Amino acid sequence: MLLIALAIKADSKGPVFFKQKRVGINKTHFNILKFRTMYADVPKDVPTHLLADPESKITKIGRFLRVTLDGFSEHNAENLVKFMTEANKAYLAATETKGCD
Repeated sequence: MLLIALAIKADSKGPVFFKQKRVGINKTHFNILKFRTMYADVPKDVPTHLLADPESKITKIGRFLRVTLDGFSEHNAENLVKFMTEANKAYLAATETKGCD
């Protein structure tokens, strides 16, 4: 993460992170921090696909991050689910062999 932060700082002026509002369970709102992939002067309340020329607003490192981190995070989420499933199976198997006292 530190290398990504340094690359963003070296690529363009502005903060490394930006806050994005999301809607969660029961329609509660919360903020998440994301790495900034666009120039700092881009309007914050306009979705990327509605900008006049969105490709010109993405920084060099931002373009790289969008390609690499999108698949990276999905891959890690899948691996986490697989790991938790296997860990749960192992726990259940261990508790069944011990029996209940």
